[in-house]
Amino acid sequence: MSHAGSKPAGRQSVFQTLTCPLCREYMCPPITLCQAGHNICSRCRSGTEKCPSCERPLLDTRNVALETIARNLVYPCRFSPAGCRGKFRMDDVGKHHAQCPHRSYDCPLRELEGCKWTGRFGEIREHVETRHSTAVMAASQEQEATWELSNPECFHNSHHVLFACAEVFVLYKRFDISHRKLCLSVHRCGESPGPFRYSLRLDKNGGRQSVVLSDAAHGQAENVEQVFLSGECIKVDFDMLMAFVKGTRLLRIMATSENCLLKEAIEGKIDGRIEVTRRRGRRRKKMLDDLGDRRGYCHLKEKALDRIKWRNCFERDCGPVILTDY
Repeated sequence: MSHAGSKPAGRQSVFQTLTCPLCREYMCPPITLCQAGHNICSRCRSGTEKCPSCERPLLDTRNVALETIARNLVYPCRFSPAGCRGKFRMDDVGKHHAQCPHRSYDCPLRELEGCKWTGRFGEIREHVETRHSTAVMAASQEQEATWELSNPECFHNSHHVLFACAEVFVLYKRFDISHRKLCLSVHRCGESPGPFRYSLRLDKNGGRQSVVLSDAAHGQAENVEQVFLSGECIKVDFDMLMAFVKGTRLLRIMATSENCLLKEAIEGKIDGRIEVTRRRGRRRKKMLDDLGDRRGYCHLKEKALDRIKWRNCFERDCGPVILTDY
């Protein structure tokens, strides 16, 4: 009996078994079982209590045998049918998938407008400008891009596609009538948020009075409703909007591996005081730790550090907030 071709077929079966049924990525330990013996990866396990394959309850039991196999395999890129020939160890394959030039992307407005288009990254702009032209906010620079929001736009719900830093982002803009706040959230098209931040700068009197609010960009998979509910976004009080009604409102996206606005303020490059709004649990603690850890920044000035104060009057709004002469 011939066994020709059985090895490749068996290897492919193993890779299929190691593919999470929810996110379709290869599973890394810990791999959890459900009551029926199906597997789910650690990333997806934290967000669900039911097995995506059979909807039975998930257990706290780990599939140790499959974890052992996973650690010893070399994985092909899951975009190999599109031409990628790379092979990677378990710890590196996920990072490669997030930036593989052969990967396919859904339309950035798939969930919002029901568009079923898929294509290469380089084709997204042409598709969006052709099929969703009214949603495009055009601006592009090498390291950052800025868009001016008109005063009426601050009080209307909308979504926009932004092209900046050689990336594609979706801006979700919501005015929360019940709490009288403008909410902004920027999501990068990709499997991770990447090293990007976005900020809203309010200016008046020729820039002599200004407020800057900043937060980290989100990944495409993050649910925007949950982001707004948790407060992990930029929120601006109605009173503050009214105070700057005769000024300008600039949205900015920047590529950075650290909190540049905060760093510049601490180093005294921005004249003003730093205040941190209330954050939940570990994220707030980490923010406070980062501010107090001199090793996190270069050449900190003691005088700038002395100006740091803490703020909690914005409920769950994001921070840090840099205020200048407000």
